[in-house]
Amino acid sequence: MDRNRWAKVDDNGSLRTYVLIMRAVLCFIVVLAFGGSAQAQSRPAPDRQGLVDLSRVMGESHALRQLCRDVADTFWRDRMKAMVVAERAEPVLEDAMIAAFNTGYEVRERQFSSCNAAAHQAEAQVSAKGQTLARRLAKPG
Repeated sequence: MDRNRWAKVDDNGSLRTYVLIMRAVLCFIVVLAFGGSAQAQSRPAPDRQGLVDLSRVMGESHALRQLCRDVADTFWRDRMKAMVVAERAEPVLEDAMIAAFNTGYEVRERQFSSCNAAAHQAEAQVSAKGQTLARRLAKPG
């Protein structure tokens, strides 16, 4: 991996934010996978909307990560797939989550054609939003 690419990310703080969001999302997925009762069907409506919102953020993160790291990178797509499987959502919610992921991806793909300071700033903002959503969804009750 290009050392300068990581240095740029670290200089503006988005690497630290990225690591935080990654941890929060992974913890959320682990809770879903092993919690058993955290199925989407048993979630209140605000939590189901939170899943859709988190899906969009993950799509945005996917586009920005591919832009600034590697176009073949599937990190966030893989996490999205894992979240969908872990949630065991009814088809309507699953479709909404997938559509939100794709919308988030398309929005950021259209917004940025190159990895620059603005793209790194957007990555940090998206990561912070994702971290907040993941923490809210992972809270019991």
